[in-house]
Amino acid sequence: MYREDLRTVGEQLLKVKEELFEKALQKEDYHEAELWLCEYEGAADMLRNLRLISIEEYTGSKNALFTRWLNAKYPKSC
Repeated sequence: MYREDLRTVGEQLLKVKEELFEKALQKEDYHEAELWLCEYEGAADMLRNLRLISIEEYTGSKNALFTRWLNAKYPKSC
């Protein structure tokens, strides 16, 4: 039960950090978005170290956010 509770709280924390990341991207504040990405990575790393999320979950979510940040900050020109 304790580990399940920790995972639930951890997932909620990641969701909040991801939402703040998204809001910063919407404002085109790439520096703030980068800070929230770092916050997200730190929280995800903590969950991974506690073995509450798998390495696949950790890597997949982190890479997806980083790709969104990179594409927003450096859009491809036509």
